[in-house]
Amino acid sequence: MLSFSVLISGSPFQSSAHHSALRFIEAVYKQGHTVNCAFFYSEAVQVANDLICPANDEINYHQAWKKLSLQHNFPLYACVSVANKQGVIGKEESMLYELSYTNAKAPFEIVGLGAWAKSINDSDKVIQFQ
Repeated sequence: MLSFSVLISGSPFQSSAHHSALRFIEAVYKQGHTVNCAFFYSEAVQVANDLICPANDEINYHQAWKKLSLQHNFPLYACVSVANKQGVIGKEESMLYELSYTNAKAPFEIVGLGAWAKSINDSDKVIQFQ
């Protein structure tokens, strides 16, 4: 059995990265393998925004990631420095910057690169979707 860390860096609105990564993770579990985490970096962190409301004829990747993560119990990490620059704010950052809101909620977690490094270290394979 192999374990994977999955890096997604493409926009949920302008690339096929999220669609491809979701299908890959479904196949990983079908084959009996596991995912240590999905790590969202660069434009991909936008998917952690709980306020995303795509048009009715578009895939809601925010909901799709939540569903898959809860189904298979793997964490969804968004890079803190990129997320904050793009207005994706978790509970800790909200308190740190004295903001009255958060828009990144469980199962998404806003984390530093250390969490990604640990996941890589604990994985057999790393794959990136741009």
